[in-house]
Amino acid sequence: MLRKSIAQDLDLPEDFIETLEEYGLISAHEGEEGQYFEKNDVKIIRIAREFSRYGLEPRHMRMYETLTDREAMVFEQIIMPSLKSKDLEIRRRALDNLLQLVNLSRELKDLLLKNRVKGHFSDSNYPVPF
Repeated sequence: MLRKSIAQDLDLPEDFIETLEEYGLISAHEGEEGQYFEKNDVKIIRIAREFSRYGLEPRHMRMYETLTDREAMVFEQIIMPSLKSKDLEIRRRALDNLLQLVNLSRELKDLLLKNRVKGHFSDSNYPVPF
């Protein structure tokens, strides 16, 4: 999505997008038609917009970026030796392992968060939705 039209297309103030960039949550890339945001950046913008409806601002979302940076560093330490191999099969397996680590991490974080908040549902006699 082109930078010059994204705020209007998503019905957001331009400074909201700039703030997301300042916090390192998204980044624009140079293209033939000007700066643009990749698909995942657009998804992040949309999620940030939804978070903002609950009072969570981009500065609050910085914790996700910090966690992600730390996770990426740990995963890189695990796979980096294999990624430097001259053997293409070893590098391919390293990337497969990286994908598996990412998926395991996503699943673990989802389950941990659900465990942390499910008490709020049971305490209120509201059925736990997960």
